[in-house]
Amino acid sequence: MSKVGALKQIVLNAMLEGGESVFMQLDTHRRGLELPSHLRGPDAPREVLLELGINLATPMRDFKGTDDRLEVTLIFNFVPFPCVIPWAAVLAIGVRGGAKAFVWLEPETARVPKSEAAADAEQTRRTLPPGWDVIAGSKKS
Repeated sequence: MSKVGALKQIVLNAMLEGGESVFMQLDTHRRGLELPSHLRGPDAPREVLLELGINLATPMRDFKGTDDRLEVTLIFNFVPFPCVIPWAAVLAIGVRGGAKAFVWLEPETARVPKSEAAADAEQTRRTLPPGWDVIAGSKKS
C-alpha cells in the first residue's frame, strides 16, 4: 500500500469510529472505480461526493479496506450497489459540518508554479462542502 493510501484508510477509519457521517469526494475517472453507471463514464460528473456511516438509516454492513482500495455496499436511490473505491480515487474525506477534513491534491499540482498551485487549491476549495479546506497534500515528487 502506498503511504498516501494508508493515510486515507487511517483517516477514514478514525472518522467512522467517531460515529459521524463521513463524506468522500471521488475522482470518477480513476481506473478500478466501481460505482453505479450514472456516476461513472464519459457523461458522469468528474467528481462525486459520497456519504458513508455506521449510524445512517441504511448503515454500511460490509465495509472492507484493503491495501489498494475500499470495498463497501452503498445505497443509491434505495438500491444497494457493491462499490470498489481505489484509494487513488479518493480526493477528500471529511465529516458532516466540516469540523474535520483532509484533502489530497493531485501529484501534478505539486509540480506546477506556486501561483498555479494556489489557483488549483482555490478551485478545489470552491468544490468542497462548506467548512472544508485544503489542509493536506499528496506526497512530494
